[in-house]
Amino acid sequence: MNSFLTSWDQSVALFWTQKLVAIALLQQTLEYWSLRRYFSEDGIWTWKTVSDDWSPLIRYPLSAVLGDRTFPFFLLLQFCSALALLVSVDFASVHFALMLCFATTLLIAARFRGTFNGGSDYMTSALLAALTLCSIAPRCAKLALTYIAVQSLLSYTVAGWSKLKFRGWRNGEQLRVILTASNYPVPKGLANMVERQSATRLTILSVIVLVFECSFPLALYGPRTCLAFLAAALSFQIAFAVVFGLNRFWLAWLASYPALFYGSLYFSLWFSF
Repeated sequence: MNSFLTSWDQSVALFWTQKLVAIALLQQTLEYWSLRRYFSEDGIWTWKTVSDDWSPLIRYPLSAVLGDRTFPFFLLLQFCSALALLVSVDFASVHFALMLCFATTLLIAARFRGTFNGGSDYMTSALLAALTLCSIAPRCAKLALTYIAVQSLLSYTVAGWSKLKFRGWRNGEQLRVILTASNYPVPKGLANMVERQSATRLTILSVIVLVFECSFPLALYGPRTCLAFLAAALSFQIAFAVVFGLNRFWLAWLASYPALFYGSLYFSLWFSF
């Protein structure tokens, strides 16, 4: 364990962040590809629909890559860029792949007038922005990792404190609603099991979630504490993926964990004085 901790430096954190965000982007691109019929001329997200109120100076040039007929080829470009980022090891290849991944991600967001899948797309964009900055200006590596770590940390902490304001989260009722009457397709067996649970049990489960999210800054106390928090957070994200079908989230957040772990190694030095 000690050898693992001592070997985890800035370059290792950047390496794993790059590889994990590449995997997340591959998964996202495959999801877009599976939905490509909705981006066609007969779909619901046609180029005309999403760009109708844009200035012609913007709409016409972008139609060459984001139009109904060309968008599938653009997705292929993003997939190849993400694959190149995953397998590349030399600086020049990684730099070029990062630039392409960041550019294609921004253009896809432009096509959908914002993030297509909410928080997971935002986290992916934030990761790619920080990594691209680091690639352009290597001296900013520590700043990039700090930015990623803060984004990851706040995503849990702010969510927890926001929930804490509502009585429904404190008494477990909101948890029951989410697991039984969600807009997402919750497995029927799970929904029935939750319906049978007492208010006390649901309150305990809800309090555990609140305590975990609100106390997430403690992950910076030290590397071992951080690993425990990250293991719990990853389990939480995977559970959501299984229950609600939110496949993008766990990979996008997993890509931020190397930076957060790197932050815990150095922030913990403050507690040693």
